[in-house]
Amino acid sequence: LPTEPPAGRPTIHQWFAGGRRGETAARMAGAIAAGRAANHDTLATAAKCSRNTAVKVAEKYLGPLIRERGEHAGNLPLTTQTVYRWCGEHARYLISWCRRNGHADVLNG
Repeated sequence: LPTEPPAGRPTIHQWFAGGRRGETAARMAGAIAAGRAANHDTLATAAKCSRNTAVKVAEKYLGPLIRERGEHAGNLPLTTQTVYRWCGEHARYLISWCRRNGHADVLNG
């Protein structure tokens, strides 16, 4: 399970509960964690978002969460591969979160 971030940094739940962008981030994270995404096209299909949105997974949706939680070195680029690895590390929590919050459809189509 993910550890609590240092004080003042967002929890995964707080990020995912933060409106439409949070919901999209949660759906993409769940799809990746469940092994349903291998690239932008499969991510868009699994998360039911546009390809254009899936392309921004590292830049706009999950990358900022990873950085704000202090889970990626600030001097390194945050890539799509970084996001996929992070989702793998947090897979149990992400899958559980999606099940508990009405997004189980992204887990197994």
